[in-house]
Amino acid sequence: MALYFDHRLEAPDSVGPPSHISWHPVHPLLAVASVGTTLRGSVDVYLEQGEHVPDMHIERSFQVISLSWHPTRLILAVGWETGEVTVFNKQEKEQYVLPLTHTADVTVLKWSPSGSCLVSGDRLGVLLLWKLDQRGRVQGAPLLKHEYAQHLTHCIFRLPPPGEDLVQLAKAAVSGDEKALDMFNWRKSGFGSLLRMGSQEGLSFFVSLVDGTVHHVDEKGKTTWTAAVDGSVQTLFYMEEREALVVVTESLLLSLYMVTPEGEAKEMMKVFWQRGLTKGE
Repeated sequence: MALYFDHRLEAPDSVGPPSHISWHPVHPLLAVASVGTTLRGSVDVYLEQGEHVPDMHIERSFQVISLSWHPTRLILAVGWETGEVTVFNKQEKEQYVLPLTHTADVTVLKWSPSGSCLVSGDRLGVLLLWKLDQRGRVQGAPLLKHEYAQHLTHCIFRLPPPGEDLVQLAKAAVSGDEKALDMFNWRKSGFGSLLRMGSQEGLSFFVSLVDGTVHHVDEKGKTTWTAAVDGSVQTLFYMEEREALVVVTESLLLSLYMVTPEGEAKEMMKVFWQRGLTKGE
């Protein structure tokens, strides 16, 4: 049986109503974007019991549109309505602003699985892929740029299934091979990076547009149409073990696609989630 506890955020008096939230995937940190009384935008960070982190406050004279945590590090990317993208490094207490390339709301921000790259996309359909160093500083011009001419809504990276070497290593570990077991015990051996080899560096991903279409961008930067659903996309999931893409719309239509290595998709299932009935219906 699961137990849940709620904690009120200890927000400063100057913080307005929240507009966006984002939990860090590893650390117990919650980023909260707020809108001030003068329509100024700000971002504050809180611990898991609601305590305010005083040295992680970002504020601008415009509003926050998107938030994205680095997959492992204490680095937060913030997209603003002006097209600015800010990267905040908590450990170094530094802020970096990416070159101003977007001219509209930054509606999509997504780190690559390894945290070495960041995808940014805006309301006008401009998509960029940036290379960043370990501190969150951009490294040169964007690696790629695409223009879809429509509002970008979501992005998800595609992780290929484990390679044959890793599969064989897993089988050896199950059979009791001590060396294989030690290699999986990264805290003991330092070989944890092996579990992330190759796949974690993949730069293949899917993006969705406001019209319900989904596009695939491969490792070479080529973009192709993948699928289309009725209505705006609410979220995307990718199941690497089955090489399947799940698309959920705002009307709760769930579509499952099997994806080829080239990014082509075949629809396998489509189902509506029924909303719960309220009392009296």
